[in-house]
Amino acid sequence: MRLRRHLVQLLVFAGTTAIWLAAAAPAYAGWFMPEQRLTTNSSQQMYPALSGTRVVYQDNRFGNWDISLYDLTTGTQRRLTTNTAAQRHPSISGTRVVYTDDRSGHSQLYVCNLSTNVHRRLLITTANADT
Repeated sequence: MRLRRHLVQLLVFAGTTAIWLAAAAPAYAGWFMPEQRLTTNSSQQMYPALSGTRVVYQDNRFGNWDISLYDLTTGTQRRLTTNTAAQRHPSISGTRVVYTDDRSGHSQLYVCNLSTNVHRRLLITTANADT
């Protein structure tokens, strides 16, 4: 059965420790897609964001908070950040991922270009962005 693109809305959400994918469609569409678990690591993963076929999320499997990406087309995951400080609260639009990074001792705003894997700081502040 082929579904028309405008009938489907993909939803990502965080469970207790994992990221899940579900599809929502109007009741008249006559189909159901069960929830699908995207992450299987026992560490915490949270704050998912979806753009197209990419899901980014905050991931604690490497001993501190990092940003990871799950590609819905290929079914692969990859770690986007590796700094020993915490990277949190990702958001994605197209090939750009924005996140907060605590490497300077307080939260700074960074962007990652997924096409080039280049990360750069967007905002320089002296106060904590969480306050």
